[in-house]
Amino acid sequence: MPRAPKPDELSELEQSVPYLHLYLLLQQVERGFRHALDNVLNKGNTRGIDYDMALILLALLQRGEATVNQLQDDVGRDLSLVSRDLSALGKLRLVNKFRSEIDGRIHLVRLSRKGKAAATEVQESLSYALEVLVKDLRPIEEEELEFLLHTLLKTQSNLRRVEPNSGLEGLLPKPPGSSSSP
Repeated sequence: MPRAPKPDELSELEQSVPYLHLYLLLQQVERGFRHALDNVLNKGNTRGIDYDMALILLALLQRGEATVNQLQDDVGRDLSLVSRDLSALGKLRLVNKFRSEIDGRIHLVRLSRKGKAAATEVQESLSYALEVLVKDLRPIEEEELEFLLHTLLKTQSNLRRVEPNSGLEGLLPKPPGSSSSP
């Protein structure tokens, strides 16, 4: 199992920003998922969609229907990007937009028949990529990975409540070797 890098193995930038190496590792994992999805995207039912559009398709496959704001929360992208991607998915006839029957002011989006087929292809590709990711893990390591990811998700929700320029004190543990006084 990979070990955490020692301080002398980190770049100067990584040493100056606590936990930057964890962020960089997470970015590498995301790039791996993007690469795995690239293997299925732009073929068959997924022709013309990119990674961010694929995330929207997966969110709609899970939800059934959603508002743009719900999709923004689900995929973790800016509202403008989600709106742009939904427009492109609409032009590809992968999603249908409609008004809520309960409140006509609310606009909802759902997958078209073609969109369900595309989302299923994306889901199968991502499932395969995840299987490859964890295939060499022992069951205990798989449980530890799941625990760590859930912990990161909790921390991420805490970060959303941080005021700009207020610092992250109290949200993250102190890095090893750091002093408790400023």
